Amino acid sequence: MRIAIDATPLTCSTGGIRRYVEELTRALALCSPNDDIFLLTDQQGWLLPEELRQLANVQAPAPEREHLRGKWWSLGLPWALARHRIDVFHGSDFAVPYLPLRPSVLVVHDLSPWKNPPLRAEGAGRVRSRAPCLFRIATLLVTPSEAVKWELADAFGIPPSRIVVTPLAARGEFRPAAEAEVTSWLRQHGLRQPYLAALAAPQPRKNIENLLDAWAAARTICPDLRLVCMGSLPGATMKRYSQGGLDVLPPLPDSGLRNLLSGAVAFVYPSLYEGFGLPVLEAMQMSVAGGAALQVDVTNAELFRRAVVEVATNPRLQADLRAKGMQRSSQFSWRTTAVLTRQSYVEAIRRF
Repeated sequence: MRIAIDATPLTCSTGGIRRYVEELTRALALCSPNDDIFLLTDQQGWLLPEELRQLANVQAPAPEREHLRGKWWSLGLPWALARHRIDVFHGSDFAVPYLPLRPSVLVVHDLSPWKNPPLRAEGAGRVRSRAPCLFRIATLLVTPSEAVKWELADAFGIPPSRIVVTPLAARGEFRPAAEAEVTSWLRQHGLRQPYLAALAAPQPRKNIENLLDAWAAARTICPDLRLVCMGSLPGATMKRYSQGGLDVLPPLPDSGLRNLLSGAVAFVYPSLYEGFGLPVLEAMQMSVAGGAALQVDVTNAELFRRAVVEVATNPRLQADLRAKGMQRSSQFSWRTTAVLTRQSYVEAIRRF
C-alpha cells in the first residue's frame, strides 16, 4: 500500500498532533514494512525527525510544483498524490484534498474549534469554515475516543458507521527513570522536590491560571510543595507568582520529560476540554502518582485545591494511583494504533 500522510504538524516544534504524526508514522512503517509512506506538506524549511529518516519505507518529498504551493489542498496535493501513485490519504489535522480523487481518512482530534471561548483556540476560524465540508468529502473519519465520535456524529449529522475510533498511545520510552538519574537531572536544572508537574500553554482551555491558584492555596498547607511547568507562561502570570516555588521550563526532549515526570509527586492536567489527553497517558506510563487519575471539577477552586493537597500528602493514595495508572497505560500501544489505522485505510479503499 502507498500511504500519504499530511506532514504539516511535523513542521511545528512541539504539540500533541506533531507527536501523533511522528509516532503513528514510525509505528506504521515498522508494522507494515512493505508499505510506502509519503509525508507530504507545502511547508518549506522543515526537517524530518531523525527516527523517521532512518526508516527505509518513509519518504518526505518536497513539492515539485512550486507554483501550486499556494493552492495546495485544491491542486498541489492532488497532483502530488497522483505523482506518487498514492492509494490512500491520511488527513492528520482536520484536512483532506478538496478534490476526492482518492480514498481518504480524516482525523478529528476533538471539537474544540466549534466550542465557545475559552475552549476554542485562537485561529480556529479556518478549521470551522472548511472542515464541515471536508467531513463529507473524506471517505472515513477517525477519532481518538468514543466521546469524540458521538460528539462529532451529533454535531454534524454524520452516520456513526463512517466514524472509526482509534485510541492513541504513549511511547515505549516513557518508563520511570532510575532515582539516581532523576536526582542528577533535577540538580542540573536547579529543581527541588517535592513538586507537581504540569504543561503550560497559552490556550485558555488549558486552564493554567486555575492550576496556579489551586497550587498557591495548597502551599498554605504544604509550604514545601513546588510547581514545575513545562512550556511558557505570560509575563504577568510569572510576576504574580514570583515569590518562589514556581519553576517554568522550556519544552523538553523526551529524556527530559521522562525525568521531570518520574520525579514528580503528581502530574496535574487541568484542561477544560480534550479529545484524548495524551499527556495523561504518558504520565500514567511513567508511574506518576496522579496518573490513574484523581478527577475533579477544575473550575471549582476549592475542590481543585483539596485534590492537590490530598494527592500531595497521602502516600497511600499516591501508591494506589500509581498502580492503577501503570495498569491502565499498558492497554495502549502505538503498534495497536498503527494496526487499527491501517485497517481504516483498507476500509476506506473498499468504500471508495
